[in-house]
Amino acid sequence: MGSRSGAHGWLPHALSQARRDAGLTQTDLARQLKISRQMIVRYETQGGAAPAAEKLRPLAQALGTSPSAFIDPQAQGMAALRARAGLSQQQVIEQMRTGLSLQAYRGVESGRITRLRPMDAQALAEVFGATEQDVQAAHDHDLARSRRQAPTSHRAAEDTAST
Repeated sequence: MGSRSGAHGWLPHALSQARRDAGLTQTDLARQLKISRQMIVRYETQGGAAPAAEKLRPLAQALGTSPSAFIDPQAQGMAALRARAGLSQQQVIEQMRTGLSLQAYRGVESGRITRLRPMDAQALAEVFGATEQDVQAAHDHDLARSRRQAPTSHRAAEDTAST
């Protein structure tokens, strides 16, 4: 999967395969994208860098594919939907136009916001090219992940409070 700051569900081998299928060298692709060849090498290396989600569109366009081609189909959560769309969090908010703030969207994606308004779910589905059910399932996944992480911090707080 992708690095913490890169596209969620990033598949490095998918980039190398798409690049080879397009008949491009790493240098050719780097020139088209105006980035270093070393960055392409890092993107193609398992455990290396994952590009930010918003970098996936130009990458996909250069290779004649879609951003979702580089994302693990098993990747779950709102960040995976966003990566498949090739969008930054800011771009999602700009395209939604429901009044949801960037901070609130980050809370949704991290599972800290427990309730997703129906109008936001609908807008997110449109932005991501997904169904509302896909968006709700992604949100449910993020909530569950957040809850699995929370007990550790709650136990530590309880241990501190009881001493």
